[in-house]
Amino acid sequence: GADYWPEDSLYIKIVRSPYHRANFEFGNLKQWQLETEGLDIILTAKDIPGENKFGVIPNFADQPALAVSEARFKGEAVAIIAGTYNSISNLKNNTGIVFAGSDTKRQLSGNLSEGGWSSLIEENKLSVIETVSLPTVWTFDQNVETPYIFTKFK
Repeated sequence: GADYWPEDSLYIKIVRSPYHRANFEFGNLKQWQLETEGLDIILTAKDIPGENKFGVIPNFADQPALAVSEARFKGEAVAIIAGTYNSISNLKNNTGIVFAGSDTKRQLSGNLSEGGWSSLIEENKLSVIETVSLPTVWTFDQNVETPYIFTKFK
């Protein structure tokens, strides 16, 4: 907290993985930034000059500052977004999550609805916009379609 900040200060949101382990990729962040009023900066691992590492003891820095394509634990930082107070406080109104489920993941989840992602969709208060199945081959023991579940925050 601060006692004072200039009126035109940027607000920052650290985007963290809500999952214990997850692969992820970003869509067109430049386009999203242009379409979202008040967003000034979006930083991902590719924007970090030099080595993407930090640690409590500098000589032993061994953790990525921002995850690259896989979050290894719940709460790991994946992006930093800066903008006006309104743009940051309204991020949930302008964002969503796309889940890519495979038969392998569905079999492991025990819950076959929403591609095996229904509990995460409920936990994060998401609503499903659309589900599309596309032909894909992830492993030899599954069918050749993968569901993509498009969601948005409620």
